[in-house]
Amino acid sequence: MNRIYSYHTFYFPFVWNMESIEYEDYVKSFSSSLWKCTNDDYKGTISSNADSDIDLEKKYRKYHYFSRSAREIIGGMGGGFVTNLTYDSKNVHNKAKYVITTKDKTYELLLNAIRLKIYNTGIAIFIFECKNSLYTTIDDVKCINEYGRRVFAPFLGASSVMCADKMGIKYQDRESFADLESKFRLKTEGAVDLNYIPEFITELLPLDVRKNIVPAIDDRMFIACLVNDEKYAERVTDYQQREDVSEDLYEFIFVNKPAFCGCINESERLNQLEGAIYKRWLGKKGEGVTLWGITHNSFMGVTSVEADYLVELPFLCLYTEILALCICQRASILRFDYLASELSRGFEKKGRNLRTRKIRDLIFLQEKYIAFLNQFMNCEITSQEQGIEIYNLIQEKTDIDRALSHLSEEIRVMYEEAGVIQNFNLGKYGAVVAVAALLLQAAEWILG
Repeated sequence: MNRIYSYHTFYFPFVWNMESIEYEDYVKSFSSSLWKCTNDDYKGTISSNADSDIDLEKKYRKYHYFSRSAREIIGGMGGGFVTNLTYDSKNVHNKAKYVITTKDKTYELLLNAIRLKIYNTGIAIFIFECKNSLYTTIDDVKCINEYGRRVFAPFLGASSVMCADKMGIKYQDRESFADLESKFRLKTEGAVDLNYIPEFITELLPLDVRKNIVPAIDDRMFIACLVNDEKYAERVTDYQQREDVSEDLYEFIFVNKPAFCGCINESERLNQLEGAIYKRWLGKKGEGVTLWGITHNSFMGVTSVEADYLVELPFLCLYTEILALCICQRASILRFDYLASELSRGFEKKGRNLRTRKIRDLIFLQEKYIAFLNQFMNCEITSQEQGIEIYNLIQEKTDIDRALSHLSEEIRVMYEEAGVIQNFNLGKYGAVVAVAALLLQAAEWILG
C-alpha cells in the first residue's frame, strides 16, 4: 500500500423520505448500471477474482471486526436496515477527482470512491472518499477539510462567505461543478435559495428523487481525516506545554482554517482538546505517535506510524464506518423529533377530538421509533476495546444520548396525552348519553 499524505472522507447526510416513500421503492430507484449494491460484502464470502489484495483485506477486517448485529446495520447483512451502494467504480476509483477552488488555491484530490448508504429510518448518507499526496503541509490539510466540507454558506454578505468559490468532481469524461460563490453571495437583485444543494451531489441521484431531499443535520458535511506526517505527529505531543501547538492542533481537530483558531482562551482551549483527544496510542516522541481527535462534526487523526495495517487500514475500513453509523443515529433522531413535533400540533386543545389519521400516525411513529431503537441503538458494535471506546466517544460528541432521551420523553408524553384526550372525549360523550337515557326514562314515567 503506497503511503498517502492524507485521507479525507466527507459525509453528507440527508432526509430522503419526505413523502412517505417506501424504503424498498426508494432503493429500487437506484437500479442503474452506475450504482452497484455492496451488501454482499458482509455475507461471509469474498470473490478473490474480483478484488485487489487491499480490497480483500478491507472486507476481511470489516467482517471480523464488527459484531453480527453491527454487520446488519453497517453492511446490510440480512437486509432491511441499510443498503450500501457504490457509484460507477470503473470511472471513479483513483480516476475521478474531488476539486475545491478557493481564491488562493485549487485542490484536486483523488477520489477513491463515492458511496451511498440508504437507511430504513428515512436517512441516507453520501460518502466521498478522497486521498491526497500532492499537498503536504498541515495548512493545506486544514484548508481542504474546511472548504471541502462546506456545501452551504454559514454567512451571507458581500465578503463573509466562508466556503469555496467552486467545488465539484472531475470524472474521466465530464465535470460536475457547483459555483458556490455566486449561489451564496447576496445580490442587489434576485434571491438566495436557502434549500440549494450543489449539483455535484444532486446529479448523483435519480431524476425522480433529486428534489425530495433536505440536509439532515446542518450546513456542513462531516469530515474524517488522517494525516501521515511524522514531524507533525511528534510536534502535537507538546500541545499541553506550548500555546502555539495547542492553537495549531485545535485548528486541525476542530476544522478551522490556518491561523483562525476558534478558541482563543488558552485554558478553555486545553479543556476542549482534552475532551476531544483519544489518547490510547498517543505515545512519546520516537516511539510512534498516533493521535485521534473527535468533535461533533469531525474525526481527525495524525500518525507517525508507517505500517499501514496498524493505522491507515483501521481508519479506512473500520472507524469511518463507525462514524457513518453515528451520523445515521444522530440524523434519524432529528428526523423523528421533527415528525413528533409535527404530530403534536393540536394536542394543547384537550376538548378537541383527535382525528383518526393523527392517532394512526402517532402509533406508526412509535412503532418506527421502537424499531429504530432495537435495530440501531441496542447493538454491541464490536468486542474490540478500542472500537467500543471510539464508538462511545463519537456518540458522546454528537450528543446522541441526550437527544435520544429528549425524544423518548417527547414521544411518551405525546402518546399519554393522546390517551387523555381520547378518554376525556369518550367520557364527555358517555355523560351525554347517560343524561339522555335518564331524560328518556323520566319522560316515559310521566307519560305512563
